[in-house]
Amino acid sequence: MSTMLLLSLLLCISACEKNSNPGTISLGSELCLATLHHERGLTEITVYIKFNAAEFPGYDDLSVFDDSAVSDEFAEACFDKIPPGEHWCIGIGHDELLDEPVRGSVRYEILRNGLPQDTVILVSEY
Repeated sequence: MSTMLLLSLLLCISACEKNSNPGTISLGSELCLATLHHERGLTEITVYIKFNAAEFPGYDDLSVFDDSAVSDEFAEACFDKIPPGEHWCIGIGHDELLDEPVRGSVRYEILRNGLPQDTVILVSEY
C-alpha cells in the first residue's frame, strides 16, 4: 500500500513539474467579446483594446490601443492576460449581409486576475 502511495505522489509531482515554467508568472484574465449586429454574430470584426482607459479613446487613432484581435467563426474576439482595471474595446468591420461598415464600443472592468471574462460588443452601421 505504501509503495502505491509513493508511486502516486511521484507521478503527481512529475506531472506538475512538466507543465510549470519557472520564472513565469501568469497575470491577467482572458477576455472574450462576442461581436453582434442586430442580434447576429459577425465574423472578421477587428476588436481593439485600450488598457486602463477611463475615457473613450475614439475610433480615429488606432495607434492608442494596446492590442487587437479578429472575431472568429463563432463571432468571438479573445484576448489573453488582460490586467485588472477599466478597459475600452472598440470593434470595426463590415457586415457582409447588409454590405455596410459597422463599429461599436464597450467599456469593461476586470476586478480580479485569473477569471475568464465574457461580454458582448454591439456594432452598428455608421
